[in-house]
Amino acid sequence: MNAFSEGMVQGFREIRANPFRAGLTMLAVALGVAALVAMLGVLESMLGTMKTYNTTRGGLTKISVIDQAVPVEQAHLKYLSGGRSLRDVEALRRHASLVRNVSPEVNLSWQPIAHTDRSDWAMIHGSTPAIAALYELEVARGRFLSELDVEQFAPVCVIGAESALQIFPPGEPVVGQKVRIGAHAFTVVGLLQRYESRQAGRNALWRRNWSIWIPITTAQKRFTGKRRIDSLEMQVEDLAQLIPAMDQVESIVRPMHRWVRDFKVDNQLASLQDVGRQQERLRASLGGVAALSLVIGGIGVMSVMLAGVNDRIREIGVRKALGAQHADIFLQFLFESVGVSLLGGLFGVVGGIGLVRILGRIMVEQPPVLMASALYLGAAASIVTGLLAGIYPALRAAALEPIDALRAE
Repeated sequence: MNAFSEGMVQGFREIRANPFRAGLTMLAVALGVAALVAMLGVLESMLGTMKTYNTTRGGLTKISVIDQAVPVEQAHLKYLSGGRSLRDVEALRRHASLVRNVSPEVNLSWQPIAHTDRSDWAMIHGSTPAIAALYELEVARGRFLSELDVEQFAPVCVIGAESALQIFPPGEPVVGQKVRIGAHAFTVVGLLQRYESRQAGRNALWRRNWSIWIPITTAQKRFTGKRRIDSLEMQVEDLAQLIPAMDQVESIVRPMHRWVRDFKVDNQLASLQDVGRQQERLRASLGGVAALSLVIGGIGVMSVMLAGVNDRIREIGVRKALGAQHADIFLQFLFESVGVSLLGGLFGVVGGIGLVRILGRIMVEQPPVLMASALYLGAAASIVTGLLAGIYPALRAAALEPIDALRAE
């Protein structure tokens, strides 16, 4: 029988001999492992939601042309530029070879919407078909906006799932129906799927469900009466070309604004890096809680092993008198500690699975994720805890002199 097997057998003997003490030891480790499994499940759920949200906002590949104050030295020239407009969009589509999905938008904010005797409010966006690819919008029924809709100033719209639910009776077809947005009549040509991505206890994509998209030219003609647009976004073809693409976009847009620096080209790297830092802080905080639980479990294992050494001094003396070496005694107690801790870790893994399922019923809006890697990590953590907690008791047992041990009462 090798040292590990002997240590495991001795560990089970100690459990049978002192079930209450051993049970408390295993409970401490099990709670730590269960906390680790549950914490990792919660963390994975939150990080997955944040990743989904960032992806649906264009991710690292998105480039934006945004307004900025005209420099002082150009203050007298600011009226030469008409600001961002569809002329910029057309120029980028023709000449910006490093970008795709050039997507302008006119934001009409919240507008009253109505169908027959039902009414509500929705966020109205004047846009082009490119926004569907940029923001990964998926149509559940019908179609999205087309280039022909934009060219013909068509009075059509694509409606979000929640807005449709509020103004259409249950079971009534949505596509093909007439709705009124403000004082204007529109035909619904598409219904978006419902979006759900929980973040910090709320749906991070709720705006999509309460939004309605209409052709950008229709928004300008019927609502704003102006050629200006409120946002201009696109995606780089290759992330490695991000900086050259930004330079290309600026060189194309600058002459369209008659060289007035009333805009700048930006990306999401800074904001996504900030999100990354938040994720690291989240990992550190939740990981710290789980680690503290395991430390407490390790202290419990060490205390029980020290008590076991004191109870078995004469046994240690007899074994040494019969020829056992220091290493034999050390490994026996070390593997005994690992065996008890591993057994507690296995109970903790089972408890962690149950805890994740319980939290899933409580945290309905953002349930934790049960990961196989978390289960393996929990079992490995229990082994490491047993090793670290068993070193000092094992050294103390191995250091006992046979004569002194045999004299002990």
